[in-house]
Amino acid sequence: PRTASMASETANSMIIRFPSYNLATLRIPGVLQRIAICYLIAGIIFLYSGLRGRVLWLAGCSALYWLLMAPGGYDMHTNFAARVDGMFLSGHMYSASKTWDPEGIVSTLPAISTCLFGILTGMLLRTALPLAEKTTWLFLGGNLLVWLAVILDNVQPINKPIWTVPYALLTAGLANIVFAAIYWLTDGRQHRGWHTQFFTIFGMNAIAVYVFHGLLGRLLGPSLRPAVYSLFETSLGAANTSLLYSLVHVTLCFLFAYTLYRRRWFLKF
Repeated sequence: PRTASMASETANSMIIRFPSYNLATLRIPGVLQRIAICYLIAGIIFLYSGLRGRVLWLAGCSALYWLLMAPGGYDMHTNFAARVDGMFLSGHMYSASKTWDPEGIVSTLPAISTCLFGILTGMLLRTALPLAEKTTWLFLGGNLLVWLAVILDNVQPINKPIWTVPYALLTAGLANIVFAAIYWLTDGRQHRGWHTQFFTIFGMNAIAVYVFHGLLGRLLGPSLRPAVYSLFETSLGAANTSLLYSLVHVTLCFLFAYTLYRRRWFLKF
């Protein structure tokens, strides 16, 4: 089932191949590495440019990606990004059978744009506008980005593995819409309490929980996943058993986050 497979692949793609290490095939790129690179570049842009410059950098990264990728098409194994990954990351990608990496070199360009969308959202939140007006702009801006992504999907596909420009627009738009709703409910209407504590506990140690999730999948996944499937697949079916395994995995991650939260341990990376 897809959910269980994705959990396994996430664990196997960790830069630290705990508990075994093979430097000859060690994956060089990765999710955390991409976050670090994008934060570094976006942070420099933030420090040394104003609003106009940040918008131009965002548009420039997206346009450059589009110009590089368009001539060779968007097949994941033969596009321009895959060829670049093959030249510089051969043997050190997502897995031995891959000819490309989902956190590869070229696709980092629109990922930087994603980070810059976050900076622009943060700038809006820091203005002196009334909360209702901020929420309105977040909601309208998010819907505009989603609409633009759907239109551009006819020219360049919405595709996460190669992080296309429409994908960056879509995810930024959806994030703004969801954030606008939560911002209005929690800060505007003051709907806070036990029902929001779950998100606080996870959010206070988000990266630590992500790392724990990978280690958990690596250490317990090979034994826990087959055990769950052997017990429940016959009665629940493959899809529901996959969901159950994911819920068990999330519950264990939450218990880890809750332990850190109760001890007031907040790990910064």
